[in-house]
Amino acid sequence: PKIEHLPYFATYILLAMLSFWLQAARWKYFFSDADRTKIETFFPSVMAGHFFNTILPMRVGEIIKPYHLSSKYQIPFKPVVTTCIADKLIDIAAIGAIAFIIFYQTILNTISIGFQATTLLYVLIAIVTAGIIYYFLKYAYTKDTADLKRYLERSVIEYKNALRILENIKDFQKITGIVLLTVLLWILVVAGNFTLLYATGLPEKLITIDTAVYITVCTTFAYAIPSAPASLGTYNYAVVLALEQALLKNNIAANPEMQNTIVLASGIFYLVSILPDFIAGLFLVMAERKFVLAVLRGNWRGSFPGRNST
Repeated sequence: PKIEHLPYFATYILLAMLSFWLQAARWKYFFSDADRTKIETFFPSVMAGHFFNTILPMRVGEIIKPYHLSSKYQIPFKPVVTTCIADKLIDIAAIGAIAFIIFYQTILNTISIGFQATTLLYVLIAIVTAGIIYYFLKYAYTKDTADLKRYLERSVIEYKNALRILENIKDFQKITGIVLLTVLLWILVVAGNFTLLYATGLPEKLITIDTAVYITVCTTFAYAIPSAPASLGTYNYAVVLALEQALLKNNIAANPEMQNTIVLASGIFYLVSILPDFIAGLFLVMAERKFVLAVLRGNWRGSFPGRNST
C-alpha cells in the first residue's frame, strides 16, 4: 500500500459504513410501527455485530447483534433473532442470485478447479454442521429421545410465536423498501470492492466490476463459515479464489509473480475490510463501554438492566 492508495481505502471505509446504515434501515422494516422508532435504534446493534465478529471467533457477533437490541430496548429475544435470520436469508438469496448469474455466465467456459473444490467444501461444511447440531440435540443437550421430543415440541411452539413478528412485512410498501435497500446494499458492497482493486497492484485488465462481483460472492460465502476472528484465513482464501477465477476468465497466466500479487492483494483486502468494523467498535465503546466489557467478560446478563430474554 502506498500513500496514493489512501483515497481508495477511505472510499472503501465510507461505503462500508453506509452499508452498515442500510443494514439498520432494512432491519427496521421487520418491526411493527409501534416498535420502530429511528434507524439510530438499530444502528448500534448492527455495529456491535460487526465489531464482535471481528474480535471474537465463530461469528458470535451474529448472536450479539440481536442480543444487544433485545437487551437494550426490552424486546423479546426470540422474535429479534427471527428477524435476524430472515434478514440473513434475504442476503443469502441476493448473493445466491448473483452467484447463479456468474455460474451461468461461466458454465460454457472452464471453471477453475479451486472454484469447484470450494463449492464442494461448502456442501461438506453444511453436512458436518448439520451432523454436529443433530449430535448436540440428541446426546449433549438431552438425556434421551423423550427429552429430545419434548424439547423440539416446545421449541416449535416458541418459534411459531416468534415467527409472528414477520407478519410486520406483509404489506407491499415494506416489502418494496426491503428489496430496494437490499439492492442498494449490495451495490455499495460491490462498489467498495471495486474501489479497493485500484490499491492492489493488479493488472488493469483485472480491475473490473466482474472481478469485484467475484470477490463479493466469494467473501460473502467465506463470512458464512464460523472461523477465526475477522474470518482470518477464510476471507483471504476467498479473495485469492475470486482473483484466480478472474485470471481464468481474462486468459491471464497465473505465473509465480502473479500469484504473489494475488496473495498480496488478498492481504490488502483483508486488512482494509476490518477497518470499518473497528471503527464501529470504537463508536460502540464510546457509547456503550459497559456493554462491550460485559460481553468480553462473558457477563452478558449484566450488560443492560431489566433484560427480557423470552
